[in-house]
Amino acid sequence: MSELVEFALEGAAKERKHLKLVESLLVYSLFVIVFLAIIFMQRKVQRAWEMNFAIDDALYQEEFPNINILKTFFDVATYDELWEWATGPLYNALIE
Repeated sequence: MSELVEFALEGAAKERKHLKLVESLLVYSLFVIVFLAIIFMQRKVQRAWEMNFAIDDALYQEEFPNINILKTFFDVATYDELWEWATGPLYNALIE
C-alpha cells in the first residue's frame, strides 16, 4: 500500500512541476508579446523610409557637378572619380 502512495505522490509532484513549467512558459510568452508590441508600436516606419530615401538621394543619386553626362556614385570606377564624388556630391550633402 505504501508503494501505491509513493507512486501517487511522485506523480503529483511531477504534475506540479509540469504545471509550473507551463505557467512559466505562458508568462514568458506574454512578456515577449508585450515587449515586441511596445517596440514595434514605437517604430515609425514611414519616417525611417523617408530618411533612408533622402540619404540615398543626396549621396548616391546626386549627379557630379561640371560634367556633361549623367554620372552618379554608382558610375565611380577609379580613385580620381571617387575623389570627384567626395569633393562634389558628398561634400555638398554634408555641408547642406
